[in-house]
Amino acid sequence: MFDRYTEDARKIIFFARYEASRLGSLVLEPEHLWLGLLRQSKRLIKRHAPLVTVESIQARLLRRGLETARVSMTVELPLSEVTARAIQGATTEADAHGQKHITAEHLLLALLREENSAI
Repeated sequence: MFDRYTEDARKIIFFARYEASRLGSLVLEPEHLWLGLLRQSKRLIKRHAPLVTVESIQARLLRRGLETARVSMTVELPLSEVTARAIQGATTEADAHGQKHITAEHLLLALLREENSAI
């Protein structure tokens, strides 16, 4: 599924899965992608989404009741509907720009375009 992703983009997905598991989510949510982006691409976020912080995302997760007990990293986490659309949106962004690889920037653009993933 992630064959076209650059190493940075794959790390974002990995860190998103890690954060979801650490926070006890049974589903990979857009907030977890934001946490992955913040962890892997701080400069990118600072430049294009400066109001997004770890604290703002954690507050949103708490408000939505998405934090529970830690879940094992070996558990396969399904994508929420919004996360699936954002990941597909990253592919669409890369294709629209004629780029073979999906980058952190494509993930960021897709998250920003996804109405229900904005922080």
